Amino acid sequence: MCIKAIRRALMLLGSFVCLHVAAASSAPQVVSLPPDALPYNVSGQFEFLVDTNGELDIDSAQALSDEAWQPIVATNASFGFSEATYWFRATLQQQAVEQAWIIELGYPLLDYVDVYFLQDGQLTEHYETGDRRPFAERPIAYRNFLFPLTLEAGEAVSVYMKIRSSSAVQMPLAITTPGTLFQTEQTQLAVQGMYFGVIAVMLIYNLFILFSTRDLAYLLYVMLVLAVGGFQLSLHGFTYQFFLPESPWLQEKLTAVFVAMASLFVVWFTISFLKVRFYSRRLFWSLSLIAALGGLLTLLAPFVPYRYIIQLSAALGFVSVMVALGTGLYICYRGYKPAVHYSIAFAALLIGTALMILNKFGILPLNPLTENGQQIGSLTQLVLLSFALAFRIKVSRDETEEAQLEATSRLEMRVKERTLELEQANEKLQQLSNLDPLTGSLNRRYFDAQLGLEWKRATREQTTISLIMLDIDRFKLFNDTYGHQVGDDCLIFLVGHLRAAVLRPTDVVVRYGGEEFAIVLPGTDAEGAVTVAGRIKERLSNNAFPIGQEALFITVSQGIATMVPQVNETQETLIKRADQALYQAKDAGRDCYLTFENSA
Repeated sequence: MCIKAIRRALMLLGSFVCLHVAAASSAPQVVSLPPDALPYNVSGQFEFLVDTNGELDIDSAQALSDEAWQPIVATNASFGFSEATYWFRATLQQQAVEQAWIIELGYPLLDYVDVYFLQDGQLTEHYETGDRRPFAERPIAYRNFLFPLTLEAGEAVSVYMKIRSSSAVQMPLAITTPGTLFQTEQTQLAVQGMYFGVIAVMLIYNLFILFSTRDLAYLLYVMLVLAVGGFQLSLHGFTYQFFLPESPWLQEKLTAVFVAMASLFVVWFTISFLKVRFYSRRLFWSLSLIAALGGLLTLLAPFVPYRYIIQLSAALGFVSVMVALGTGLYICYRGYKPAVHYSIAFAALLIGTALMILNKFGILPLNPLTENGQQIGSLTQLVLLSFALAFRIKVSRDETEEAQLEATSRLEMRVKERTLELEQANEKLQQLSNLDPLTGSLNRRYFDAQLGLEWKRATREQTTISLIMLDIDRFKLFNDTYGHQVGDDCLIFLVGHLRAAVLRPTDVVVRYGGEEFAIVLPGTDAEGAVTVAGRIKERLSNNAFPIGQEALFITVSQGIATMVPQVNETQETLIKRADQALYQAKDAGRDCYLTFENSA
């Protein structure tokens, strides 16, 4: 019995301890404000509850049991996109002397923010703010949400915060003093000033290049810089504070417009910069579809509720950056050098954008890296893209110079080929102009030129040159008897045998005129010329000219002249001597050949 009683007592004691611990853990947490280590992040020390229907007010929220509230496990609360209303609470406890505090809610895109200060269950202060409310209603004119609070030594205040927003619900909450806030803000403004200063420099610099080059890629880059810079201004609250303090609706819509524009111009810039259409038409049309979606979201942004358009635009932005990076790697693989810089730039943007988007959807916790990841990545990307554009100009210039050199080389080769063709054509024309159209032998024009050249050579070298002048005996009677057509055939027949009788390539058979022919024999003495004349006579004696069913032997009279030219003599002397010998051969009875010496 005693043992059972002891066991029962221990069980009751254990139950009491468990209930006590559970009750203690569910009680609102008291945040002791430290005198140093400021700013002090207090987000993780708040509790929260989700008001799904948005029906709670401060009285009903305060009346809820402790079990309705949940602790925030992350240092910075991030709940993603939600239509619900979120309540947060904590008790702030002043430790030492009286102190003026500033509570900073560091996410300026929240639509509606209500802050309640309560002491002993009584409401002492209520602030209404948010980027859907006029900027002038903020307790302190600042890009983030600031709430002043003064606590005396040992004093405690309960803080309730109600947040409803169509953007991602986040609560990066810190507490600091006015002096520390001022110092911290100077550092942040310096950093932001450098960021937007670089953005402005990139914008102006590339705008000037755009005006000078008229390159579409620079226009798209400038628009991308505008979209990224505009989004960052909105994300950090500068747009609402300095540009649109009286236009909550426009400030909200511009954020979505800038995100959609960034998707549009990222893809469009990719198409233009990487010459995607040249490398892959299928990839070109895929990117064009994404760009069209970005353009559609840009147009719809002012009309579609922010909650939906910002999620669609953010998702499309992430897809656009991934596709742009993949395209850059593919084009880089295909050998386009500027794609290397492009791929590195978009890898930096992809990492930064992924951190920010995963944070907005509540997957990653809110911290300086996830909150500013897209800003860091975008700055790196824009700077690298500017270098890539400059490198692209260099590559284009090098390719142009190479193409010009190649074109010049091809042109020079083509000119040489054309020149050779023209020379060959001219040579052919020259040959044709030197040929007798009837017999195919060389004509009088060629005779005059060639005899002149051979005469000069013989004069210079003091060698012999011979000339045979010949014509067909009684050719006029032959023509009258058989007709001119047969006469033409007879001339062709004669030329064939004259060529056969002339054995050396340097010897030239020429139709001198009518039925008269000349044979130039360079380096040939009188004996050699007589030998050629004898071969001609022999061939004609052995080969009859066919006329229908008949055959007729034709005869020729030949005059031969041989000279060793002297300086004071001309080629006309040689022609006259050969011609004189020809007439002497005719007078001697025809069908014979005589030399000038024998005819004299």
